[in-house]
Amino acid sequence: MNEKKNLQILDQFWLRIIAIITMTFSHIGTFIGLYSSDIGGAAPDIARIFYIIGRFAFPLFVFMMVEGMFYSHSRGKYLLRIASLYLLVTVAEIIFVYAILRQPDFANTTYPGPSPITDLLLIALMLFFLYRPKAQKLFALLPIGIEILSYILVIIETRNASTIYWFPLMFRPAYGIYGMFLALSFYLVRPISNLITSNYCKKLELDFDTFKQEPEYQKVLNIGSVTALFVVTLIFWAISYTTYDPYSMPLQTYCLLSIPLYYLYSGKRGYDSKTFRIISYAYFPVHLGILILIFFVSFGHI
Repeated sequence: MNEKKNLQILDQFWLRIIAIITMTFSHIGTFIGLYSSDIGGAAPDIARIFYIIGRFAFPLFVFMMVEGMFYSHSRGKYLLRIASLYLLVTVAEIIFVYAILRQPDFANTTYPGPSPITDLLLIALMLFFLYRPKAQKLFALLPIGIEILSYILVIIETRNASTIYWFPLMFRPAYGIYGMFLALSFYLVRPISNLITSNYCKKLELDFDTFKQEPEYQKVLNIGSVTALFVVTLIFWAISYTTYDPYSMPLQTYCLLSIPLYYLYSGKRGYDSKTFRIISYAYFPVHLGILILIFFVSFGHI
């Protein structure tokens, strides 16, 4: 192999840090948007900028989950951590609705709305079953079915200008089938890349297992991930929307600006202490609680 400068410099630790930071921007932007009438001035524009930056987060979390499931020594424990986070956030939201918002008719409340934690749980379930042997893979259709059901309900609700309350909003995925198909695309990158590169190695009489240890193999995977993100995002943009105005186009489309991050991925885990894992999982509910407290105290309402 020719020695070339390796551009793959971002390991999983740094991608996770970037995802956490951009997620924080997204949530701050959401709250600024909610309180824009109270804040005044350029609040709506600031909220939009923050929210655009935040569009990097979800695809990065999905990508890290696909990588985590592939490399994990215990996929059951990995799934359990995601499920525990989902349970923690869900219980906190229920308490928030009852105790703070004082909405006793919980099933009919429109707050909290669909949550990305639900997306991540359903994606984790899908990936867990896809890695199971033989017929057990078919159980992956269950979380996919829930995503499709949620998507169908959204279409019905949009057409009828009403809300279907038997499937409470807070138990629905926020990103819907976009997130599921993005995860499935990231998952398929590795087997497709293996098929292509193994044939390439056969033609050049190279050992495939040796090639997999080379930086060029990771570049192939990265190009596949970039392609997956681009194609899935573009397809859902084209299907769901008709506008191509950069200002009014779907904000999630701005996640394409994060494409260089996927190309720079090294395929390595990086720093991964137990303390960091706990902090990264706890960050979502903790920082949301802090933001709610700050804005609630500042403006006296939610």
